Amino acid sequence: MNVGIVGLGLIGGSFAQAATRAGHSVAVWNRTRATSERAVADGSAATVLEEDMTSTAGSPDLYLISLPPDAVVPWIDAHQSAFKPGAVVVDATGVKGAICSALRKYAYDDTPWTFVGGHPMAGKEVAGYANATPDLFSDASMILTPYPSCGRGPLDMLEAFFKGLGFGRVVFTTPEHHDEMIALTSQLAHVVSSAYIQSPPCSAASLSV
Repeated sequence: MNVGIVGLGLIGGSFAQAATRAGHSVAVWNRTRATSERAVADGSAATVLEEDMTSTAGSPDLYLISLPPDAVVPWIDAHQSAFKPGAVVVDATGVKGAICSALRKYAYDDTPWTFVGGHPMAGKEVAGYANATPDLFSDASMILTPYPSCGRGPLDMLEAFFKGLGFGRVVFTTPEHHDEMIALTSQLAHVVSSAYIQSPPCSAASLSV
């Protein structure tokens, strides 16, 4: 399958490497073209994805959008007319409600391609393409938040694709449930940890009984 990776940070770079290892033809796009060319040079991808969404391997059947949350919707809006009929577009951000709401306009009209919200539950304490690895997703969960209008065909394809990259399971849910789950299990923990670290040290006297 022809796979387009948009954004070559830790997640996008790891997607490119894992998809290449799984036998897919990978084309990559990054705001800094030199990073895309580096991915091709080191074998993480087959070719660079141009601004018109073409490459020497042809137009992608699947796009994985690994951009910051505030960049996903503008990028898709700017390039949506170049997606070929039948293509599936998946983002990889940790917030689904706002993105899926903004892109809902493509779900219930005659748009010839399909958008599915996504979130790979994987990462490291370091970021950037230099830290990408094809094993990042080993046994991880891939969460997908399709619209009710999405047929089984794209979802079956995505489940097989992500499991082929090493994910242990693919979970289908709603954007709202995803965001609630992440808020309680991840974001709340970050808030509490940050508050603890930034609090004045407790004195020995205040800890005495």
